[in-house]
Parts: sequence; C-alpha cells; structure tokens
Amino acid sequence: MTPAAQRGAHNPAALLAIDTAGSGCSAAVARGATVLAAERQALRHGHAEVLLPMIDRVVAASGVAREQIGIVAAAVGPGGFTGIRVGLAAASGIALALGARPIGVTSFAAVAAAAARQVDPACSPLLVALDSRRAELYVQLFALTTRNKSAVPLDAPQALPPDRLADYLAGRIGRGAAPLLAGDAAEA
Repeated sequence: MTPAAQRGAHNPAALLAIDTAGSGCSAAVARGATVLAAERQALRHGHAEVLLPMIDRVVAASGVAREQIGIVAAAVGPGGFTGIRVGLAAASGIALALGARPIGVTSFAAVAAAAARQVDPACSPLLVALDSRRAELYVQLFALTTRNKSAVPLDAPQALPPDRLADYLAGRIGRGAAPLLAGDAAEA
C-alpha cells in the first residue's frame, strides 16, 4: 500500500507548500485551513542551499508524519528562474517519494489568497505586485469575495513598467480608484 493510500478519512492528508519564486524562500505544512508550521527567509539567491533543511524543520515542527503529506504545492512563478526551478524540482521529488499529489500555484494566486483571508472583501479590488528583478513589475488584479474569503482574477498577469501602472489600473478599475496592494513589490 502506498503512503497516499494509507491516509484515511480520520487523518486527512496534510499539505506541504513551497515557495522559492520570489524574494524569499518559504515552506509550510497545513491540514485543512490550519497552518501547522511555517518558516520564511528573505532571500534573493541560494534557495537550493536553504530549501531542503527548511522543509525538514517545518515538517518536524508540524508534528505531521511524512506519510500523511498528501499534496505538495510549489510556486510556479512569476519570479526568478533558478528559484522556481529549485522549488519545482524539490516538490516533484518529495511528491514522488511520498506518493503525494504535486500541484503548482502561481505566485499571484498565493499572495491573493493570503490577502483575501486577512482583509475585508469590501477592500476589493486587490492588486498583487511582484518584484521582477528588472525595470518592470509583475502585476495581476483580483476581486475579493465573501465566499470563502477568496480572490478571483479580474485580468491576466502583466509585466508593466511602474510609470504605466496608473494607466493600467485606470483602464480596469477607473481613475482615482485605490486598490488594496499586496506582494513583495507593493511598496514600489
């Protein structure tokens, strides 16, 4: 029997989440909507050296047996190519070893989901701005909903120079509207 087959209804599968796409390296273990353990380190380079020991610490701190991890989620970007590659390789290997299901999550969706749980949906719309490590910003606009406190994309992701951001927003939500901002380039 595979580890995934051993998990039962009385002990639902845990989720291991990995993010190496942006300006940090992070890992978390959750069961349902409860985060059991998480760690994040601000980091622009060196994800390969930091990630696996971080995952070991987070899994140990969560109290979840490795065999109970049923889903391994990894950020698919946008972000730094090398960081994304490290995270996806780690997630694929861990999922294969555990018999878990691998899934990819965009960096935009991950940031938007976190913001949706922390703010009043009346704050909608939400602009997620991510560091591209170049002259432009990666941005995507979301609507926050009261249903499960979630975020729904309003537009496709864009790479925009900062001086075009006001026109982008005006075309989507109107001039003078002030969206909620989230992401590692929100201040920019």
